[in-house]
Amino acid sequence: METILNPDVAPVVDPDVAPVIDPVLPEGVNSIYGDLEVKWPEGFEEGLKNDPSLKPFVDQEGNISYNNVMKSYVHGKKQFGKEKIVLPTDKSSKEEIDEFYSKLNGYDPVIENYKVEVDAEKSSLDGEFIEGIRNFAHENRLSPAIAAKLHGFLSDRVEVDTESETAELQRIQEESFTALKKEWGGAYDSRVVAAKEVIAEYFSEDEQLMAAFEDPAVGDNPVVLKILGTIGAKLFKEGTFGGEGNTSMTPNDVERQIAAIMGDSSHAYHNANHAEHKHASADMMKLYELRAKHRK
Repeated sequence: METILNPDVAPVVDPDVAPVIDPVLPEGVNSIYGDLEVKWPEGFEEGLKNDPSLKPFVDQEGNISYNNVMKSYVHGKKQFGKEKIVLPTDKSSKEEIDEFYSKLNGYDPVIENYKVEVDAEKSSLDGEFIEGIRNFAHENRLSPAIAAKLHGFLSDRVEVDTESETAELQRIQEESFTALKKEWGGAYDSRVVAAKEVIAEYFSEDEQLMAAFEDPAVGDNPVVLKILGTIGAKLFKEGTFGGEGNTSMTPNDVERQIAAIMGDSSHAYHNANHAEHKHASADMMKLYELRAKHRK
């Protein structure tokens, strides 16, 4: 007899019973039990007879082991009893959502229980950042244990990044020093002294600037050293370009001086009858000596 559903009446659905879906059997097959006649209880739903999950309860004679069925039911109830996890929906209350995450990952609604033990000497993170980790974990319903692991991961990551950044800065600084020594040649030491003289002469009364220069990141910075050394060489050099004690000339300075003299036909160096020819020749000799020294 065909069952006619009334469209105006909603069917009654038991939320604890999963909907029955008739299994799709191969063509020509009527039962997963083959020719075996199963002794189903009177009124047993047809749609359940071919459900594979029931097959273990049917013996070789077609009898149903109700003892095993009951044991399976009791075991299932224990598995999904009080400790079952109910998935929250958009209509769930905060308490229901909290309970879900408490059972799922150990979330604790009490933020004071999120205690991240920190070794101040080893941790790369400050107190404010650590507090942020705790609040983030609690707001996103992570467990205190996960919060502690998150702190450990970030601390290690920051430490690795810091070490990598420090190594990279050191590499760049070393390359800059190498380039500066090559540029200044034999005048390097005197240029460094000249840089320190500039600091002592013009900034000694400014405590803030002096403190900055004492920081290796500033005082030993190749760029800062180059600027101050160049200024100092112009301010504190003794005599003319070839004067006694003038060792602050760089290879480029020497080459420019030689080129300027050689390109000036009116220079005393080129005129043996000039009153300053002797001094000019001596200065030129010192320039050649400096160039040879720089090229060693």
